[in-house]
Amino acid sequence: MKVNFLLISIAVILLSQWSNAQHIYSTHLKGCETSRFALERDKPTAIMDKEELQGLIVENINQETFKKLKGTIKLQIIAYKDNTSCLLSYENKTNKTASEIGIADLEQFIKNDLVWNRVTENAAVLVELKFKKGRVNSRRMGMSGKKGWHELDLN
Repeated sequence: MKVNFLLISIAVILLSQWSNAQHIYSTHLKGCETSRFALERDKPTAIMDKEELQGLIVENINQETFKKLKGTIKLQIIAYKDNTSCLLSYENKTNKTASEIGIADLEQFIKNDLVWNRVTENAAVLVELKFKKGRVNSRRMGMSGKKGWHELDLN
């Protein structure tokens, strides 16, 4: 039991140290400034209303595909202190390909037009979007030593 706790503790410490400039999801994109950023932990460090963020993302994917989309897309968005953004990585576990969804257009929207209300430190914002029958639910994820991977409380 003590060995498991020790191994988990070491893994969490190493992960938090390596989280700077690390791609979280399987598809890596280029062009983001990654010299220094942290994962969101217990509270969001990039502030935007959950429904507003979800709406902006959904508006910038292929709308014909959206109606038929089933599954989950996970986005790692770097939010910078100047309130701008960049899509660093994503994972597509849906019934449609990235090109059918329009990930390239979403990437450009995030880079050029997604502006946060406030960013307290450069941070990796982890957004999970679940699609089913023309509907979407989203959540923001964080990681901390005490909670591990968990949904952030946005209130």
